[in-house]
Amino acid sequence: MDLIQAKSEAKRRNNIVSEELEIEILARLPVISLLRFKCVCKSWRSLISSPFFIEKHLHDCNSINNPNLLFITKICDRVNWYSMQYDTMFIVSPQTLQVIKTQNDPPRVRDNWWPQILGSCNGLVCLYCNVDYGNGAIWNPATRETKALPCSLIQQSLIRAAGFGFDANNNDYKVFLIHLFTDGADDDDEELSKPEGFQLEYYSLRTNSWKLVNEIQGMDLLFEDGTIGAYTNGMISWLAYTEEEDYSDPEIWPFTWRDEIISFDISNEVIIRTPLPNNIGSHAVDQSVNHVRVLNESFAVVSDNFHDCEFDIWVLREVGVVESWTKLFTVGPLPHSVPDPLVIWKEGVVFWNRKDKELILYDSANQQKSCAGIPKRQYQLTDAVIYRESLVPLFTDGTT
Repeated sequence: MDLIQAKSEAKRRNNIVSEELEIEILARLPVISLLRFKCVCKSWRSLISSPFFIEKHLHDCNSINNPNLLFITKICDRVNWYSMQYDTMFIVSPQTLQVIKTQNDPPRVRDNWWPQILGSCNGLVCLYCNVDYGNGAIWNPATRETKALPCSLIQQSLIRAAGFGFDANNNDYKVFLIHLFTDGADDDDEELSKPEGFQLEYYSLRTNSWKLVNEIQGMDLLFEDGTIGAYTNGMISWLAYTEEEDYSDPEIWPFTWRDEIISFDISNEVIIRTPLPNNIGSHAVDQSVNHVRVLNESFAVVSDNFHDCEFDIWVLREVGVVESWTKLFTVGPLPHSVPDPLVIWKEGVVFWNRKDKELILYDSANQQKSCAGIPKRQYQLTDAVIYRESLVPLFTDGTT
């Protein structure tokens, strides 16, 4: 009897080890393989679809794989998306991006679809075609799932800024819109009736609904039209500018403009303001352009000086502490044909050269490298984002 029990215990332990090893192996495979392996057996399908495995796969892949570059192009009426691999710079064959149509889409939006990326997080990408009409969607390129967003609560406003991020406390993905109210605001609805100014609103994937946030109301802020936020470590940040009194020169208007970072703590729903250091000029005064990006999980500012075509890279070590700004390196000078920077990737800055129709990676060692492999066609690159593939679902009720 003791021998039989010993054999049974040994078999049970072998099964446990086998299952653990099986999970470890599967968790390191790409999404496309895991989607196929769902058909192998019911146990694998159940495992790969489980929240436990999805979270483990996301964690393991983020630990061992570098992020790729995902970019969207448009030629005529066709929109394609590409993925460029981090290690090899190899570009995956283009795939057609399906248009998400909702009932509130005006004909000109449906016929002239021009997507913009609001951000990417944990394998999900948020796209907007026309924020004024609420034509947006959350998309998982790896699983091909797409979820159209419902209409915003606020219709009579101008969208000045937007973004996409993750609420870790509630395991929720959120889309953010910053509205600028005009005289056409809805005065009949008390919830939506606001004085002229800014209103922050976010969409929750978990609840499939929009919510208004009052934290940004009353702040003396201005945003450039179409400002896109940068997300990292539970916060999303936008570049804004504010008016300050300045009597240093009595011959000019006693005000000056100062750029600053507006960070929103997604889980706690609070705003943190961080002025840019004095070394970075204001675009309203110095004709410089500042862009908020993410570098090594920290917020970074790419400061563009029009006069010498150079880009200074600054990193904010601690949100809310202006003394924590650190200048890392300078990119350039670059040719005048190179436009605004797209993303910070591979310890460098990625630019889109409209004239030559190519991506340019300019690294911190001041070595310019053109990313080969893009077909020389008369397409227009619409946007790019740092991307990691995942199994994160957009639907939790079993629908696809």
